[in-house]
Amino acid sequence: MTTLEIRVLGPPTLHLNGQALTVRSQKALALMCVLALDGPTLRSTLATLLWQRQQRQALHNVRNALLALRHDLGDAAQVLEADRHAVWLREGSFTLDAHALSVCSPGELCHLWRGSFLQGLQVRDSPPFEEWGSQWEAQLVVGSTDRALTLAGEALAGGNLPLTERLAQFILKLDPLAEQAAALLVYAHRETGRTDLARQVETAFTRRYQSELGDAPDLRWSPVAIPADPPAGQDHLPQVLTSFVGRKRERAHLLALLGQPGRRLITLHGLGGVGKTRLALEVARDAADRFDASFFVPLDDLMDPARIPVRIAQVTGLPLNSTGDPLADLAAGIGRNKWLLILDNCEQFVGSAALFSRLLLACPHLTLLVTSREALQLKAEHLVTLTGLRTHGDALPEAARLFLDRARQAGRIAEDDLDLQHVQHVCTSTGGLPLAVELLASLAGQHGLPGFGTRLHHAALTLESPWQDVRARHRSVQAAFEHSWLHLDTEDRGKLARLSVFEGGFTPEAALAVTHAGPALLQRFVARSLLEGPRAGRYRLHPLLHEYLRAKLRAVPGEPDATCRAHARYYLAHIHARNTAASGAASPDLLEFVCDEESNLRALVAFLMHQGEFGKLVSLAEPLMWFYPLHGRMPEGLRTFEHLVQELPVGDPQGQQARRAFLASHGLLCLFIGHLDRAVELLTAAVDTAEGDPLQLNRALDGLGQAHYRAGQFGLAVEPLARAVQLARTLNDPVRLLRTLNDYALALALTDQPHQAEDVHAEARTLHTTGQVPLGLDIVWLHTHHGLLAMLREQPGEALGAWNAAIGAAQAVNTPGLIPVVQALKALVMIDDGLNGAPRPEAASQADALCRAFLPVTEASGEQFAQALLLVLQGRLEAWRGDLRLGLQRVWAGLGRACDTHNGMVVQLALPVLISLLAQAGQAEEAGLLIGRVLHGPDTTAWLRTRARRCQAGLRQAAGQQPESPQEAALELRQVLGALRSRA
Repeated sequence: MTTLEIRVLGPPTLHLNGQALTVRSQKALALMCVLALDGPTLRSTLATLLWQRQQRQALHNVRNALLALRHDLGDAAQVLEADRHAVWLREGSFTLDAHALSVCSPGELCHLWRGSFLQGLQVRDSPPFEEWGSQWEAQLVVGSTDRALTLAGEALAGGNLPLTERLAQFILKLDPLAEQAAALLVYAHRETGRTDLARQVETAFTRRYQSELGDAPDLRWSPVAIPADPPAGQDHLPQVLTSFVGRKRERAHLLALLGQPGRRLITLHGLGGVGKTRLALEVARDAADRFDASFFVPLDDLMDPARIPVRIAQVTGLPLNSTGDPLADLAAGIGRNKWLLILDNCEQFVGSAALFSRLLLACPHLTLLVTSREALQLKAEHLVTLTGLRTHGDALPEAARLFLDRARQAGRIAEDDLDLQHVQHVCTSTGGLPLAVELLASLAGQHGLPGFGTRLHHAALTLESPWQDVRARHRSVQAAFEHSWLHLDTEDRGKLARLSVFEGGFTPEAALAVTHAGPALLQRFVARSLLEGPRAGRYRLHPLLHEYLRAKLRAVPGEPDATCRAHARYYLAHIHARNTAASGAASPDLLEFVCDEESNLRALVAFLMHQGEFGKLVSLAEPLMWFYPLHGRMPEGLRTFEHLVQELPVGDPQGQQARRAFLASHGLLCLFIGHLDRAVELLTAAVDTAEGDPLQLNRALDGLGQAHYRAGQFGLAVEPLARAVQLARTLNDPVRLLRTLNDYALALALTDQPHQAEDVHAEARTLHTTGQVPLGLDIVWLHTHHGLLAMLREQPGEALGAWNAAIGAAQAVNTPGLIPVVQALKALVMIDDGLNGAPRPEAASQADALCRAFLPVTEASGEQFAQALLLVLQGRLEAWRGDLRLGLQRVWAGLGRACDTHNGMVVQLALPVLISLLAQAGQAEEAGLLIGRVLHGPDTTAWLRTRARRCQAGLRQAAGQQPESPQEAALELRQVLGALRSRA
């Protein structure tokens, strides 16, 4: 693998095979430096660090910076790895000059620094990055000067005065006020007989020191004998009797930290049972060659912080003198030894953690690796928060590998009994918490994987360990959580339990409004590993801790109901405010809120249904309806709305009001996914029940008109859409007016009324251009329909421009679910001009790329329109590449899906492709039958008739027979297609 060289000790540069790489963006270069120094970093952290003052675009900027980096890195681009949440540099694919500070030779150390840290890097308007850089520079300078001073002392003791001078001068270059280095340099000059030079150095340093600090320096140097170092790598760590699984990324990150200057107090921080101790032991063994010795010091059984030095002395074998200060005795015993101490379970000593700082100050080569459920809150602390094992992202994620390893070890599961889908489900229910995974694995054979049933959370929480050699607080996950719970005061316990009312995370504002837990308390919970976050401004509870806290909340009479009501008030108020501001209920702000709070809104719906407060559900009908198609989760949305329509009572007035709203939403979802017969049925029922409710009647009529024209029944679409436009004008709602005008214009165009269609669409565009309707979901559809109108007018260039605008708008308002539909239409126009021959190579290549990219997306989401059309177009491209048989198979598959869902609009768009390929295949009779149907049948657009005539002109000479009679041509299209498919 190609190794990238990253230099930060001076002007930041990247080198590959000795050649400097040019990174054009200063912020992209800064991002690279952050990853090299900090290791895996959250995208939200990078966004705050580099784009704090551009919050709305910050995450987008991170993505663009990564794209720019990959381009500039060229062959070294594989060094960058990322997922949805974090970015990191691949282990072993790069070197960093800062990592060499602790291991390089004395001569190399003097040349590593080529200037100041990140010299010349200009990152504008990013105060957090400036602070980050200052902290890193201070750490690297301190680490470099500490090591150089140690090496200089060793060189002096060995009689190597030239090296001593070089190292002392190096230190003074980094830190011009380094008193010990100046004293060492003066001493070395005198020892080599250069007393005048010694006097000059002493005078210049004293003047500088007094000017800066106002005091006289002490430049006396008394060389001391350097004790011989003990042999490197002595391992005093406890043995482990099970294999270590996973944590590759965290392990590499910790190992890198242990080699960095200034990282002498590292706290491995996380929830009970998350695997802090085990990871610390593995990393200590990985780093054994970096230390003279490594020791494991358990502290969980101690309560008195005064006993900590005594425990460390017992473990390390150091004697304590009776001076009355055990810490001072311990520090004297450690001295200059380069030791690693693992201090395990330090959370009960947070209030006394300053003793760790004292120990580090007294022992310049000591490193502490601390495990704790609570951050120590020390300035020198480098916090590494450990969360659950990964449960997704790989064919066999870490949590599943641990489960299978422990189940096999316990003899609970045979290879033939493995069901990876059940394993994944079990591990996901634990949130990847290793203790829970191991406990469930120990009982897998006894219950069988499916035997855990729907109470997986409860089982993972309460299962008792079958092992005799575990500590009491790890006997179960519940016991591990109880240990943390008991360390909270009564008021904090109540607020923490109330946080369990949230599903899928929450914002600080929501926590304060619903539970009265303010930002300071949330931060304390984070410090105690009881909350995760904030990530992108949101906190979340680990799923098992969530279950534990819900039980605590239920145990207090009246608390569950009061907390749920506070939760409902908060989210209803936000939905109402955004609905009001958004008008037609599809603004980016509203859709983003629904996306962030989906789980909380689902919980709100369940609560209102349970309480019988049906009228309050109306405001949720539209926001939730838009959420599912825009995020590719149509089947789930259909199930949700069908259930609500069935459960809402018909006899209750509020229930009937909500039922009208959800009935229209259910019909619109069926329309979006392409279940057009079902959509017509539901929307017709919605029209019948919505008389007297102008808003719901407008929604139902608009949806019914769309369902008709998507089904190819263009004539039936015009009347309901005309009524919907009239209603929208009375509602004084510009967004709904634009929406219905947009749909009405397309219906007019499809019924060969181009001038009326253009007038109506111009009115819709005016609502946007005059600012009455801002950028949002409806503007995506406005551009999409503009493209369709241009296509029907035979203006492909204008159509492609409008669809590019639609894609840009969809990206701007974060509605990626619409993009496959638009891309399918683009692909159609790109190959349309080649139906009677070969399309232009560049157009065919672009269309092919679109089909390959978006067909899998539509397959996963269930979106039928784009899925069917892309299959048809892929068939056309296969035929163009020379495989006519496969091409026809693909076209039939696409048309079959369109017919199965009664999607007549796709059929109309696809027929020219089918006719063309039938003609190429020598099936002139079948092609002629379809041409006759197109030319003489009802509900055929001028666009389709034009293409049918083109194909007819190519067939006349070969056909040798009269055109089909109008009676034959008027056969139902589905019957014709069915007959052809059976013959094919």
